[in-house]
Amino acid sequence: MVKFENKELSIQEAIDTRENIIVKARELNEKALTEKRDLTAEERSSYDKMKADIRTLLDGINAEKRNAELEGFSKEAPSVVAESRETKKDGMEEFRNYLRTDEKRDLVIDGVGANASALAPKVFVEELIKDLEKETQLISRVRTIPLSKAQAIEVPKESAEISDAAFTTENGALAADTQQAFTTVTLGADRVGKLVKVSKKAVLSSAFDIAALIREELAYKLRCTLENAILNGSGAGEPTGIFNTTGTYALPSSVNVTAASATAIDADVIIKAKRKVKSAYRSNAVWVLHPDIVTNILTLKDKNDQYLWRSGLLPGDPDILDGSPIVESEFAPSTIATGAFVGAFGDFSKYWVTMLEQISVQVLMEKYAETGFVGYLAETFAGVAPINQGAFSRIVMA
Repeated sequence: MVKFENKELSIQEAIDTRENIIVKARELNEKALTEKRDLTAEERSSYDKMKADIRTLLDGINAEKRNAELEGFSKEAPSVVAESRETKKDGMEEFRNYLRTDEKRDLVIDGVGANASALAPKVFVEELIKDLEKETQLISRVRTIPLSKAQAIEVPKESAEISDAAFTTENGALAADTQQAFTTVTLGADRVGKLVKVSKKAVLSSAFDIAALIREELAYKLRCTLENAILNGSGAGEPTGIFNTTGTYALPSSVNVTAASATAIDADVIIKAKRKVKSAYRSNAVWVLHPDIVTNILTLKDKNDQYLWRSGLLPGDPDILDGSPIVESEFAPSTIATGAFVGAFGDFSKYWVTMLEQISVQVLMEKYAETGFVGYLAETFAGVAPINQGAFSRIVMA
């Protein structure tokens, strides 16, 4: 349920309520435009209140959509998995015992001494990656390449686009392309670690599938880390994000489209940003926007007087901007200021993520004992980078 003004709304009721508020906000804006004036102080106060309500409803709707997408994740504790011959064969029985007791016997160990970790069984890692992809619209759209060992791999990256086709006579020679060029991107060398804490009571209880519980916690932690890296990674000892402007694999400034103003996003920059992306990639492309930016584009219109933003009218529908779906992310830029990025449009299948098929887990029984928790430190190696500049565009303020 979505909480709004001391009420609990179903996701459909929240969508309908949001749509009604958007209509009223647009009517208020239209009135001022028709009369060729700014909003009065009273109108501005009302308009700002409507924008705040829209944001509240957006957040609630997105949370409910996420809960619906995560139907396979447990709101209650996962049930214990019955011991079987398969469980013993895939190593999960020994791994669960390690998670409860810190006993490393019969497990593959990574490291030595007090800092030694146990390598999670393959089935645990496979389920974790599935959970990651299921948990976010953005990560599910990128291309994931599994690595068998913690070693960087090189993949091709388009550094210059192919020239346009040209007409010629029936027997005329076709000019060879001299523009398209490729370099290589090195992926997979960046170490990523995450700590999760679980109630000691839950750890010791046989009613919980401890491996499933920890896997879900790790999926959430890693999702936040990877999504932030995909958008903002510096490329220095970490992945390269699409909003990053420096480093070997950063998208070039040629993918940028500049707004007419430093203080307001205009319709033209939205339309130009979409068409900046090569047509071959547009059908699979999405907008990546911060929720605050979404509330700033609700009244934008094209030259045919049609609104660019359209809400998803059913719980499973994404919101649409200029005909393409919107993926909202709290990690996307949210500040409208001179030179600031405010959004991106792109085909994220042209953004590649490598992830090691091994995850080491260290159980920290004593470190958090006084607080009633057990810590689990998980580490792996991953790398991400855009590999085709023609598949992306970014909006930057003047």
